[in-house]
Amino acid sequence: MTPPTSNLRSPVFIVGSARSGTSATVNAFIAVGYHGFREGHFLPLAHRIDNAIDKHHNNAPVRNARVLMANVDKGIVKERIHGVFRDIVNAANPQSPWFDKTGGAEMIRFLPQVFALWPTAGAVFLKRRAIENILSRIKKFPKQSFDHHCADWAKTMSAWREVRERLPRNRYIEIDQYDMINDVGATASALSDFLGVTGENGNAMEAQWQKTRPQETEANSAKRIWTLESTGWSEQQRETFRQFCVPEMTAFGYTLDADYRAVRVPA
Repeated sequence: MTPPTSNLRSPVFIVGSARSGTSATVNAFIAVGYHGFREGHFLPLAHRIDNAIDKHHNNAPVRNARVLMANVDKGIVKERIHGVFRDIVNAANPQSPWFDKTGGAEMIRFLPQVFALWPTAGAVFLKRRAIENILSRIKKFPKQSFDHHCADWAKTMSAWREVRERLPRNRYIEIDQYDMINDVGATASALSDFLGVTGENGNAMEAQWQKTRPQETEANSAKRIWTLESTGWSEQQRETFRQFCVPEMTAFGYTLDADYRAVRVPA
């Protein structure tokens, strides 16, 4: 049995890096009564269009009133295009409450516009320390280069640090996959409070996380804590990792050893 859904926060956008517990979070959302697609990947297109509009206007700065370009407000163009995206997404999600799960930096960078398009929306940012994240990525997506995985993790984390400063604090929550596994009760309770899950089924999220842990590339791999030295990476790979990931690791309070993090960084 799922809890009443009329008062749940909706829509909710699940964002973050790949291999950080986003799929497990989708399962938890469904368990408490949310609807949605297991993967989104549509809204980043609106962010790319925004960038294309900016580039076009910057490359062709026309101030002659007799030229059409000078009479077009790029803000209005973006607003109308955003409205098309909102209508398409709403039509694809007719049942409330609903969620969208789209990972990566582009979706994160579009969140301020998302919050304007859906004034009741919230965001859940899933994170994971780079060492474990990169190890999982390599096994799940072996065709992508080591450099790509490091750069993509760092880009996603950096985008979140930048964008969250522009978001209302009561409209997002950060969840570390480490806590999802090792402190299930407190983590599920925090997310339930954020979503407005109440009543006798308030423990449905915790039960779901207990039953289906985050995706694992091998048994118990999601729970294992590594050090940089124990990864088995070459010195060149470790140097690449340090170059891309250590600045963001430091910003989020993560360590390179078995402590996982030096301090508990407030969400």
